[in-house]
Amino acid sequence: MRTKTVYVKDIKTGDKVCEVFLVAEKNLAYSQKGSPYLNLRLRDRTGDLDGKVWENALAWDKTFKRGDLIRIQARALTSRTLSSFR
Repeated sequence: MRTKTVYVKDIKTGDKVCEVFLVAEKNLAYSQKGSPYLNLRLRDRTGDLDGKVWENALAWDKTFKRGDLIRIQARALTSRTLSSFR
């Protein structure tokens, strides 16, 4: 098993993040234009951060649930918000 190297407390604006986090919350929502996206609350032992899944949100919604550990690839828009998940 791979050792965790990126923690919430260390993420800074602009960082590329490829790491495992706990899905503390997950909600499917719709933009003003009607496009689906996922709102996530991700957590590790150092804190929480928000995440957005903009692309293929309906497909991603079916692949994991609250309480799962997921590996994400994203960019930090701020120290507490990730976007552009893959």
